[in-house]
Amino acid sequence: MKLLALSLTLLVPAAFGADSAPDLQRKFVGSWKLISIEGPNQTSNARPFGMIMYDSTGHMSVHIVRGDRPAFPNGRAKATDKEKALAFDIYTAYYGTYTFDPENRIVIHHLEGSLSPGQIGQDNIRYFELQGKRLTLSVANDGKGGQFARKDTTTHLTWERIPAK
Repeated sequence: MKLLALSLTLLVPAAFGADSAPDLQRKFVGSWKLISIEGPNQTSNARPFGMIMYDSTGHMSVHIVRGDRPAFPNGRAKATDKEKALAFDIYTAYYGTYTFDPENRIVIHHLEGSLSPGQIGQDNIRYFELQGKRLTLSVANDGKGGQFARKDTTTHLTWERIPAK
């Protein structure tokens, strides 16, 4: 009887795909290339590109460009306010640490630095879905998190793992 109980204890979590926070962190570690962004407020028809990186020490960094980002015609030093505003508006970047809420399928980015100064110190809550080489991060609509469901989110970013060299 004890052997049966022990067997069930070991098999039940595996059957439901339950990952502990350390198991999830190992799956996240690496570099991911942005494949797509779905949701409202996607103002450009051009394909977005970017990269998100997670390391084994609990740090992360992300860079996203939404659409075409033309070079400054006269160089950065002579760029107009309009040219600088456009470059700023279509670029997102931040870094910090990250933690998991595996029960609710949430990863939380704790911002230590950001292109947008007002974001420093905030937590970006993302639902996640990890399937093979694809990672989907969805912006929590309620700001709190919960079970991954597209009805609870607004924007979905799909990433593909970049193989290690």
